[in-house]
Amino acid sequence: MSAQTIPPANPIGANTDSTQPTLSPISQAEAAITAALRQIHTKIAEYPGPIAGCDAQFNHLLESRRRLERARTELGCSGFVPPSRHHA
Repeated sequence: MSAQTIPPANPIGANTDSTQPTLSPISQAEAAITAALRQIHTKIAEYPGPIAGCDAQFNHLLESRRRLERARTELGCSGFVPPSRHHA
């Protein structure tokens, strides 16, 4: 039996298609936020009519949409500085 070589795992967001340029971290974040917003918009559009006790779930969807839209707006600002991931 011959030993098989297992290729190293690609890091998250790594571009494996050499025909497309690699996205910057900001562009990757914008794409992720846009995809999440699409999902939230779909859930809101498909949400059933008023059902007793379900307002909390619907309000959570609306709040999630507001947070994602705010994050996308902040990423688009020219003065955006990503927060540090290092904790003291």
